[in-house]
Amino acid sequence: MIIEGKANRQQPEPEDPRKRLEFNAPEKTSRLPVYFALVVTGIAFFLKSAFAAQAHDRPPVPEGDETAEDGGTPSSIIIALGGDEIDEVAAEEPAEGGAGGSPSWNGGLSLTDPMSFHYAATHFEYLGPQVAAFFPAAFNYQPQNDNVALPRGGAASGPSARGTAQSAQPPADPEPGPGGDDDEEEPAPDGDDDDEEETVPGNRAPVVVGPVRLREVFAGQVVLIGLSDLLFGASDPDGDTLTINNITATGGTLVRVGTDWSFVTLPGMFGVITFTYAISDGLVAAAQTATLEVVQNTVLLTPWDDVFVATPWDDNIDGLEGNDIIDGRAGNDIVTGGPGADHINGGAGNDQLFGGLDDDVIFGGAGDDVIGGGGGNDRLFGEAGNDIIDGGDGDDVVEGNAGDDVLMGGAGDDSLSGDEGDDAIEGNDGDDQLVGGAGNDLLHGGGGSDTLSGGADDDEIDGGAGDDTITGDAGDDRIDGGDGHDTLDYSEFSADIHLDFEAGIAWSEEIGEDLYENVEAVIGGQGDDTLIFSETTAIITGGPGDDLFIFTVSEETQQLSRPLLFEILDFVVGDRVHVAEYEVSSRAERLEEERFGEIYDELEAGFEADLPIRVTHAYYDDADHTVIEADVDRNAFYEISITLKGVQLPMMIEHQVA
Repeated sequence: MIIEGKANRQQPEPEDPRKRLEFNAPEKTSRLPVYFALVVTGIAFFLKSAFAAQAHDRPPVPEGDETAEDGGTPSSIIIALGGDEIDEVAAEEPAEGGAGGSPSWNGGLSLTDPMSFHYAATHFEYLGPQVAAFFPAAFNYQPQNDNVALPRGGAASGPSARGTAQSAQPPADPEPGPGGDDDEEEPAPDGDDDDEEETVPGNRAPVVVGPVRLREVFAGQVVLIGLSDLLFGASDPDGDTLTINNITATGGTLVRVGTDWSFVTLPGMFGVITFTYAISDGLVAAAQTATLEVVQNTVLLTPWDDVFVATPWDDNIDGLEGNDIIDGRAGNDIVTGGPGADHINGGAGNDQLFGGLDDDVIFGGAGDDVIGGGGGNDRLFGEAGNDIIDGGDGDDVVEGNAGDDVLMGGAGDDSLSGDEGDDAIEGNDGDDQLVGGAGNDLLHGGGGSDTLSGGADDDEIDGGAGDDTITGDAGDDRIDGGDGHDTLDYSEFSADIHLDFEAGIAWSEEIGEDLYENVEAVIGGQGDDTLIFSETTAIITGGPGDDLFIFTVSEETQQLSRPLLFEILDFVVGDRVHVAEYEVSSRAERLEEERFGEIYDELEAGFEADLPIRVTHAYYDDADHTVIEADVDRNAFYEISITLKGVQLPMMIEHQVA
């Protein structure tokens, strides 16, 4: 018997191999119930808004213990906090045992609907700093808070305030109750309308955050400062227009130009300038400050031959190497030429100009300049202004020009000229030429054999060390030869000069009255000069004209153990030599014309004296010499010896020797 088994279960279909690689995720649920619930909720809200109850004012409450006619409790008003007021209803009489009806109390408030709230969201603003681009550098901070103005009507704050404000309809008149009188007068208003007054927020002051920093400016520059620059970083919480009042500055000149300010800096005015002012909204002001820094324009040229024109403000220019041409223009400039033969023009302003090495040419221009030639044979010109010029090393040419200048030659054989103004000139080392020019000048030769000329006006001249030649020129000058063998030279003047060598006075219509000391030689002018000598040895040059050489003897002269040696270098026909006895010191303080008049009177008496005179001739130094000697005290010792160089004088000539 063959039994065949047959399976009752159906074989499953083979699994797709791709499903092995899929992630096992829970089965997605249907969202259809959620959508259905949202639709139902929306319909419910629509129906509720369509049939909203209308609110009415509660009728007046009877005075005393009087109640409504139906003997119920006082009328109540049911309020929907989330919407409009609803019609008034009468509270039902509660059942025995307190069951039934709606909850009520003496306040008359019956809550029948759920409470709803209306929230008005305001726009959120970021309160962090707002950084603006420089000029001026500051932070603008906008302060805010949660203060909100109350709505019109003065409704009390709370969740229901918004709903109350939205009801702008007047309250409906209450219907008369049973048995009421239509002509019953309405109750008079209590006069309390404070709730109807509008609440206005108070004014708030402008807000500033830190001082304002303005842009740097160049010294001597004129800049315009705008209103927006000074208000940078300031704001008004109420949105009011801001203005600037009572602005002051610690330097410069500040002038109002429309709504802006013009600020004028001065050349050489460096540092921080502070502006102080008030920012006002018309009612309240806030104090504020702004600062700017006045700087110098700095320029660095190339090591080659540059041609550069600076700004009209204060510049600092370094020419480096090369033969540069630099024009500083206006402003207080600092210019350094550096190595190379530079040509520098300072222009207007108080400039500092330095040539550096090599042969430079520098013009200071208008203003009080400081000029340094440095090394090399420089040509330096101060031009207008009170300048200070130092030639430095080398043989320099320095001219102060107009103004009270200070000139220094430095090392080398320099030529220094003060020109106009009261100048101070120092030759320093080397054989220098110093010319004071017009003005009351001060000249000092320094070391070396210098030539000094005071020029017009009253000058003070000091030859210093070395063998100097000094010219007093016009004016009442004070002359000190200093160390060395110094010469007082009047050869450029044509008027007759009266010179008392021992008293140290020289006078004429051209030169005025000069006082001098420490002078060993004198040169007369081109006229008929009178030159008087006594106890001081001198070398004399009469110059052109018929000169009179007078040699006097005092008591001190007679006691000398050595002779006084005088040498006349240009004794020619027309000149005369006189020897007389008289006292000079007692007449030193008198006027020159009076003194020389008295001298001539006493000379007549001296000529009649029988003084021993000896005349000899000699030839040496390739020249003839005539020696005149006088024995003043008649003791066979000749105290005075006068040598006439280049002259062999016979005894029989017309020149009288007394």
